[in-house]
Amino acid sequence: MSKKRTRLPAEQAKKLILEAAERHLAAHGPDGIRLKDLASELGISHPAILHHFGSRDGLVRAVVSKATTDFEREMIAVITQDTDEEDRTAHCINGLFELLSDRKFARTSAWLQLSSTEEEDYTEHGQQLRRFADVVHALRLNKCEVKPTYQDTLFTIAMTSFAIFGASIAPDSVAKSGVDPTQFREWFTKLVLRQLESPMAEEA
Repeated sequence: MSKKRTRLPAEQAKKLILEAAERHLAAHGPDGIRLKDLASELGISHPAILHHFGSRDGLVRAVVSKATTDFEREMIAVITQDTDEEDRTAHCINGLFELLSDRKFARTSAWLQLSSTEEEDYTEHGQQLRRFADVVHALRLNKCEVKPTYQDTLFTIAMTSFAIFGASIAPDSVAKSGVDPTQFREWFTKLVLRQLESPMAEEA
């Protein structure tokens, strides 16, 4: 049932639209974000959504940007906590799986990457990799007996992101290959943890 249309303050309306769009994305994927459905659900007009986001594609981009920014903030808070390294690593990897696979952001991000024009320059993911690498590298320099190079840290973060992103693009195909998702997460967590604690020696 659609709600009676109301006029909301701009920031409140934008927040409600983003939250509703994220719910639709998690439930149905990118095709589930339909502006008319969102407008009816929220009790606002279709043009009101266009006013805030320009187009459906603009709304999808805003949803992904908000979710990844929130995720980055949460994961950096976890990384910098004074807790067990294995717990931190598992929390971050499970969080990334949840974002990319369970909430369907991997497929949506891939669509954004493939549909971006040169003018749009959709490079947010690469910038986030750098920020994660900066935080993790500072911690590794303080804890590792063999001091890692920045490249070693960046490559470890990139490997983690790319592997989970790839597994999340087509989860059904991964499952049919005989890879148990839970066992893979546990195995991959141990792999990343070993790399973080024992960096590769720099070549002479």
